Amino acid sequence: MTDTTIYPELDPSIAKMLDASQNKYVIGQRERIKLSIRYALRHGVVKGDVLDVGGHSGGEVHDAWRMAFPKARIIPTTTDLHDPLPFESGSFDGCIAGEIFEHIGDKDFRTSIKNFSGVINLLVEILRVLKPGGRCFLTTPNACSFKNIALAMCNTHPFMYTLHYREYAKHEIEKMLAFSKAQIVTFETNDVFRQANEFVEAIKKFCEEHKLPMNDRGNDFFLVFEKPLDWQVPEIPNNTAHIVYPDDRREKFIRPWSMNEKKRYVGEV
Repeated sequence: MTDTTIYPELDPSIAKMLDASQNKYVIGQRERIKLSIRYALRHGVVKGDVLDVGGHSGGEVHDAWRMAFPKARIIPTTTDLHDPLPFESGSFDGCIAGEIFEHIGDKDFRTSIKNFSGVINLLVEILRVLKPGGRCFLTTPNACSFKNIALAMCNTHPFMYTLHYREYAKHEIEKMLAFSKAQIVTFETNDVFRQANEFVEAIKKFCEEHKLPMNDRGNDFFLVFEKPLDWQVPEIPNNTAHIVYPDDRREKFIRPWSMNEKKRYVGEV
């Protein structure tokens, strides 16, 4: 979790507008929107011409970004994000992609396994239309958050929102970024969505007792990446699943079932 005190404060007029909104989406997303603007301020993302990926709905969310960055020209996408972006290479100084990657399906929906092709192609397209040195700010739900674990333990689908196409683990996003040759500036998690804190605290205690990873457990990823000066379009293979899982579809982890560390071993969970 990030120490958010190091980030610039949000203009009170923006916070007031978001807090007063009766829009259901804004009500559920207002804390993420507020912190997203502060992150973008901190990391110099929004300046000049800025692409807002999936931001065509406009409304108060778009108003908040425009109020925070009055000198920037924020341009929302209006086309299907599975297709190439209709912009020339190097057109944008920055990019915003807030809560959109989890909605992107595979380009070939008829395959029997998910292959990440839609998100990989969109990521490459974002880098293509950015100017060298341009930055993208991205948020997306964390599949490995304490909140999602709590949902699974309650016999509820462990997605932040059950109709998402896919929610990601950090290592999956890292592998896609490495393939696309994006330069990570910051990659963190934050709790910006409501959760049952009493239940979450019990899960934290379980993880501590079993010496399971405690880092990167916030319910949303906050990520800034940059287009390298020498970036070139990578050749995307036919089987994009192997970009994320090159050797085996099953990862190997430490089994948590024994409290005795000597009996613990690496194997399939």
